[in-house]
Amino acid sequence: LLITSSTADEQPLTVIRYLTQLINNNQTSALSSADAAGVLALLTSEVSLGDDTVTEEFVIKNEHGLHARPGTALVTVIKQYDCDVSVINL
Repeated sequence: LLITSSTADEQPLTVIRYLTQLINNNQTSALSSADAAGVLALLTSEVSLGDDTVTEEFVIKNEHGLHARPGTALVTVIKQYDCDVSVINL
């Protein structure tokens, strides 16, 4: 497999790192058996294939943090899934 990439920033390289990690660990079957959300999770976040844990870090660029309206929108999206979400101020 040869992947050639030309990028304007580091973001696409993260996906390539996760793909490389799956290939090196002989876990590419997880990609073929995953649904669209699963493939996205496997290529964009820390996924432990032994369980259903997904960890991702996001930066809120607003200097005052997460406000009520965006926070409500986040909760509305989270409620669509049967999951536990932790939001931590780093």
